Amino acid sequence: MKKRRYSSSLFWSGFFLNILKRFYITIPAVILLIIGIWFKLCLYIGIALAVFVLVISLIEQLNIKKTFETSNNPNFEEFADTASSENWKEDVIDFVKEKTKETNKNE
Repeated sequence: MKKRRYSSSLFWSGFFLNILKRFYITIPAVILLIIGIWFKLCLYIGIALAVFVLVISLIEQLNIKKTFETSNNPNFEEFADTASSENWKEDVIDFVKEKTKETNKNE
């Protein structure tokens, strides 16, 4: 098995998306940080929530990176090889279009 490279842009975009999908914690954290301008307790709670979201998102993204680089699953290998290419954005779009056409032909 060859070593796949997980690009930094893929890592950071995934990290940002992990933060966004936890909006139910992120939004209250931002509101508490704003209220924290006047009330220190709200500031501390807001900082704690924001740090929690950042740490959980980072851990999740590191797990995804590890899985991406080390997976031997034959169903995942083709996608992982495509996503680790130099021109990964266009290659992934082409890969998804190709797989979608194959799925539509099978139906």
